[in-house]
Amino acid sequence: MKNGFIKVAAATPAIKIADVTSNTAELVRLAKDAHARGVRVLVYPELALTGATCGDLFSSTPLLLGAKEALKRFLEETRELELLSVVGLPWEENAAVYNCAAVCFKGKLLGLAAKKALRADEQRYFAPAPRRLSIRFDDASGELGTDLRFTPSPLPSLRIAVAIGADGGQAIEDAELAMRFICANPDVTVIIPGMYDVAEIEQNVKAGCDKTPLSEEEL
Repeated sequence: MKNGFIKVAAATPAIKIADVTSNTAELVRLAKDAHARGVRVLVYPELALTGATCGDLFSSTPLLLGAKEALKRFLEETRELELLSVVGLPWEENAAVYNCAAVCFKGKLLGLAAKKALRADEQRYFAPAPRRLSIRFDDASGELGTDLRFTPSPLPSLRIAVAIGADGGQAIEDAELAMRFICANPDVTVIIPGMYDVAEIEQNVKAGCDKTPLSEEEL
């Protein structure tokens, strides 16, 4: 951290669907490259360890166990890096599979942020995340859920929350109002909204053209 700021980056790995060994090596490579560039928080795509389009394989025990083993390898190989990484993977717990983001720092799993707001097609493979759920991983206890905050011990002034996909807009459920709320903030210079189809693109463009702050009723 320098003058109260840290460098944050988003990684774009070359993913091979359901090939957790190859994907782990790619994520580790990008982590080391980012760390060498001074990055201290690195975010990977949703379900990066397996790929997001595994379909029915998300119900496959070998894939789910492989994802957990891959996470162990990622943690081991990034243990020496002063880098907080957010790694997407499917996570099976108590016979349910969750779309998760593992928050990792210096070889330790700080917790699993999990997705609650699932699209109709996602509901075939994943369960909506609970607020908090106790888990065991690599002989250590931890938590999975939507209401977690993470503070790496060497950076006590840094506190991070993670939301996956549509969960990021759940505080304001109307997508157009959420976009207007962000656009009205003078400190925001770049917005990268999620867009699933043409209708959502048009909705985002319309909302982005309206800089009017939200009224008390709209909030």
